[in-house]
Amino acid sequence: MKRTKKTLGIIMALLLAAWMLPACTSEDNSNPMDTGYPADAPSLPSMSTMVFNLQFFNIDTPQVSQQSIETGKPDGIALRTAASANRTNFINAFVRALYVQLLTYDVLEEPIGAFALAIHSIPQEQDDGSWLWTYIFVEDGMEYSIFLYGTPDAGDEYVDWRLEVSTNHPFNPLDHFVWFDGRTYNDDTQGFWQFYDPSLPAPHTSGRIDWQNPSATEHRLSIEVNGPDHPDYGDTLEFFETSFLATIDNYDAGEDQRGNITIQADGSGSLTVPDYNNGEKACWDTEQKDTDCPQ
Repeated sequence: MKRTKKTLGIIMALLLAAWMLPACTSEDNSNPMDTGYPADAPSLPSMSTMVFNLQFFNIDTPQVSQQSIETGKPDGIALRTAASANRTNFINAFVRALYVQLLTYDVLEEPIGAFALAIHSIPQEQDDGSWLWTYIFVEDGMEYSIFLYGTPDAGDEYVDWRLEVSTNHPFNPLDHFVWFDGRTYNDDTQGFWQFYDPSLPAPHTSGRIDWQNPSATEHRLSIEVNGPDHPDYGDTLEFFETSFLATIDNYDAGEDQRGNITIQADGSGSLTVPDYNNGEKACWDTEQKDTDCPQ
């Protein structure tokens, strides 16, 4: 998996937002405006259906540099600090978790950011039964228009979503380009998002997110780069969280390599990646100090 485009600042803003979001429920789907919000409009999907958070790392969040996050490996200062505290395994896991999230959302952060803006508007019912959220802003003299459509199923089982963007940007003009579409089920158990990138050949497919809430205390987010023309085609990342553990599994299709990070509710955990500890599992205890892995 490789860095392909965009700026670190945009992505890090998304990471910060993800860090603060609830992971498992739709309780954060409250209407953005209490006054004048139509009662018949479909419930907005939670941001946790698109972005996974790293709140389970908040045990004792270490300070790491931008360089560490961009390379996926702690720099010299971080390594010395980790070694002095006997926390080398945990620091490596922390940096790699940020790294794989950064790379995965490299292809998704702009449409997700557009969605986060659109939901702060009041929806209007359309003649075809859909609801439209519209958000327009101007930056550096260029106008951007975001259109989010939600179409409820006649049987009230699910809602189909579509987000379009238009801009008069001189180098990348767009006219109602579909940035993503998808479906969320009203019982909050599952759904998916399919993303598209105007810089790729038609049909512009870039990435897909599938999410499930198997129970009130479980949340799974699976992300796949599924655009055949994308340089990271085939890469996957799966985030799974329960009340007692959280895991991140990623697969780099180009290198044919897999990695895993697991953290228990008591703060202990493990890291397994090909280029660390000779590919063997590396563990830490409840104080995040290096320890032998249980047999």
